[in-house]
Amino acid sequence: MKQTLVILPKLKEIEKLRKKYNPNHNKYKTHISLVYTFEIKDQKSLFEHIKDSVKNIKPFVIKQNKFYNSKNYVCLGIKSKDCWKFYKSLNKKLFKNFENKQVIFKPHITISSLKDNNESRHLVKQLNKIKINFRYKVDSISLLTLKENNSIKSIKTFRL
Repeated sequence: MKQTLVILPKLKEIEKLRKKYNPNHNKYKTHISLVYTFEIKDQKSLFEHIKDSVKNIKPFVIKQNKFYNSKNYVCLGIKSKDCWKFYKSLNKKLFKNFENKQVIFKPHITISSLKDNNESRHLVKQLNKIKINFRYKVDSISLLTLKENNSIKSIKTFRL
């Protein structure tokens, strides 16, 4: 079964943007990925690793950065040194083989996926004119178990 570890921020401003620009906004929750999608059969070891990783992480704050495009995706960058440290803590031992070494981790929220790169660049220019201001306290992460179509089957929460 496919799983992933994410932060599930509740941000009304971002939800409005996702609803406006992403026809699949209902299929996926607003999230910040911390571990690439993985499959681990030993769930007991998985839970132990997550609990071990979160025990030294205190709740932290994330803030918005600028919108940017990555190919045809429109993303909102997230400012947080703590998010980066948390990512590093999680992506060792059990998850070290799931980390994509060719992609540099950038905490972000995906706003939309468009048909081509030109569309996404145009939307990024529009969105960067909007004043988005949020501070969100992260006090938990969620282990998502995914269905075949990558929609959520279940969520298990781990408190920081």
